[in-house]
Amino acid sequence: MKKIHLIYPVIVEGKYDKIKLSNILTSPVIAIGGFSLLNDTKKKKLLSTLANETKLIILTDSDKAGGFIRSRLKGIVPADKLINLYIPQIKGKEKRKTTASAENLLGVEGMESQVLLKLLSPYTAKKETSEPITSSTLWEYGLTGKSDSGEKRKILSKALSLPDNLSTKALIDAVNSIGGMEIFVKTVSKLFKEGESDVNKEEKEKIYPEKSVSFYTLGCRVNQYETRAIAEQLLKSGFSIVPFGSPSEFSFINTCAVTAESERKSLVYIKKASNLSKHVVVSGCYSEHNPEKVGKIKNVSFLCGCKDKEQCVGEIKKLANVEDGYSQLSICNVSPKELPFISACRAYVKIQDGCNGNCTYCLIHKLRGKSIVRDTEDIVAEAYRLAKAGYKEIILTGIEISAFGNKKLSQLIEELGKIQEIKRIRLGSLDPNVLTDEFIETIKNTKSFMPHLHLSVQSPNSRILKLMKRPYNGEKLRNRIEALREAIPEIMLSADIITSFPTETKEEFEETVEFVKKYKLLHVHAFSFSPRPGTEAYDMEGKIPYEIARERNKRLIDISNEVKKTLLEEKINVPTEILIESFDGKFFKGHTRDFAEAYIEPQNDENCLADFSTRFAEGDIVTAIPKKVENEILVCSM
Repeated sequence: MKKIHLIYPVIVEGKYDKIKLSNILTSPVIAIGGFSLLNDTKKKKLLSTLANETKLIILTDSDKAGGFIRSRLKGIVPADKLINLYIPQIKGKEKRKTTASAENLLGVEGMESQVLLKLLSPYTAKKETSEPITSSTLWEYGLTGKSDSGEKRKILSKALSLPDNLSTKALIDAVNSIGGMEIFVKTVSKLFKEGESDVNKEEKEKIYPEKSVSFYTLGCRVNQYETRAIAEQLLKSGFSIVPFGSPSEFSFINTCAVTAESERKSLVYIKKASNLSKHVVVSGCYSEHNPEKVGKIKNVSFLCGCKDKEQCVGEIKKLANVEDGYSQLSICNVSPKELPFISACRAYVKIQDGCNGNCTYCLIHKLRGKSIVRDTEDIVAEAYRLAKAGYKEIILTGIEISAFGNKKLSQLIEELGKIQEIKRIRLGSLDPNVLTDEFIETIKNTKSFMPHLHLSVQSPNSRILKLMKRPYNGEKLRNRIEALREAIPEIMLSADIITSFPTETKEEFEETVEFVKKYKLLHVHAFSFSPRPGTEAYDMEGKIPYEIARERNKRLIDISNEVKKTLLEEKINVPTEILIESFDGKFFKGHTRDFAEAYIEPQNDENCLADFSTRFAEGDIVTAIPKKVENEILVCSM
C-alpha cells in the first residue's frame, strides 16, 4: 500500500506514534512529548512558526487524547489552526497486526486502515501535484537577488492572500502548499508583465561568446575525470573554456544523485547554468534518474545519463556547427595549462565504471549499470602521458574499484610504480574486500604508493551490513584493517560511514563510535541515512526519527574531528613530505604522503616574505616541519 501525503503537518503525542505514522505518511509528523513540551522552547517555536503558515492536524486514537494535546498547545497554536481527528481502536475479534495489510495500514497499532483513509482523504494531496518552487525559482523570477526583490515578494504574498512578512523559505513552503509552480507562474504572469522573469527579459539581450563552454561537476571522482576528458576534446576542436558563472554559449553540468542533497544541488546548478548559457548540456546520475524533470528546464539542449558521455561532445559540436565527431574519453591529450579548473600536478585516472553490487541504500548501481573494466594497457598509456606532462600524483578511481579484480589491481599498481616521473599513487574509495594479503604486499613494496587508503566502510556492525547487503561483515572488516596495519604501521585510513540506517540501535551506533576511535581514522565522511525512492531501504521499517539521526551523525563527526586532531598533533615537529598543489597569495598548500592537508607559511622576515611566492612551483615535493594545527590543517615552516 502506498504512503499517504497530507497537505498539513500532523501532531501526535509520543515518539512511538511518530515512528509508526512515519511508515504511513510522507508529510511531517511531530511528536509533542506530552508535558515535556512546556520546557521545549525549540519545539514550541517550530509549532508556532508552522501555525503561522499552515494548519496542523492532531491525530490520536480518541477524542480524550486529542483534548490532552490541545491543552498542551494552548498559547502556542491558535485553536482555529488545529484540525482534530481521531481513529477508533480496533475492537471485537479483529486483532492488531504488525505487518502491512489492507485491514491494518502498515501495522499501525490501534488504527483501522479504511477508517483512517476515509478520515484523512479530505486532507490528502492530489495525485497530480504541480512541480514545487525552490529558492532558484524565486531567483530566476527576480524575487531574490535584486534591489526590488523584497517588494516583489510582498506583492506576490498579497495576491496569494498570504502574510507579507513571510521569510523566503516560509513563502516557498506556503506557495507549494497551495499549488506550487503552476499557481506561482500564473500569479507572477499577471503581476509582472505576463510573468516574463528578469532573466528572460535579459536573455534576449545577451550576447554569448562564440564556442565558449563552462563546466560544473558534482559528485564522485569519476565525474571529475569524465568532465576533464570532455573539456579536452572540446579544446582540441577550438572551443574556449570560461569559468562557471560567466556567460557562455554552452554549459556542461555533470550531476550526482547519491543523496537527496546531491539531487537538490544538481538541480540548482542546472538552473543556474540555464540563466547563463544559450545551451545547457547535462549528464550524470541525476539526469539518468530524472530525465523528464531535467529536460523541462529552459535552455537544456541535450541530456544523457551515465553511459556514453562522449555523446555530449558530439552534441555540443553539432550545436556549434562543428562536425568533426568525437572519440572515446581519455585525458591528458592537451596541456593541463589550458584547463583552468584542474590541477596540473594531481590527476584522476578512471580504471572502471558501473557497479555489480546491490546495496539496499544506493541507486548508483541502477543508474551506472553493470561494471565495465578499462584495459590495463590503456590505463598505463594514459599514466605515461600524465607523467610526460609533469604530473607527480595519480589517483586511480572508479565507481566500484573492487570490480577491477584484486589480482589485476595489484598488477596495475606494480606497472604504474615503474613510471619514475609519477612520485605518488593513490586509490579512490575501496571496498574492504580489496585488502587481500597480495594487495597489501603490493602496496607495501611499491615505493610510490602513498600510505593512505579511503575505505567504503558504511558500518562496522554485521547486522547493519547485512541489511545494507554489503559484501563483508564486521569481523572481516576488522581483520583486514588489522592485517593492513600490521604490514604497514604508518598507513592512515579514512572512511565513509552511514549513521541511523533503519533499525540501528543505540548500542550499534556506539559500536560505530568505538570503531572510529579504535582504528584512528584520519577522516570520516559521515552522513545520516538518506532514503532514496527506488531503493530497497526506502521502504524499510524502523526508520530513525530525524532528531535522533541528526544528533547521532553530529556526535560521530565530533568524535571523528577529535581523533583527527590527535593524529595531526602527533605530527608536530616531525619533518614531513608535502606535494605543493597551489599558492593562495599567503600559503603554499598541499598534502602529506598520508593525505593530511598541509600549508607552508613564510617566516616573519621581510626578505623571506618578498621571495616566498616564487620559492616553490606547483608540483614540487618538499620537506617541511609542522608547527601547529589550525582548522584540521598542518601549518608548516621550512
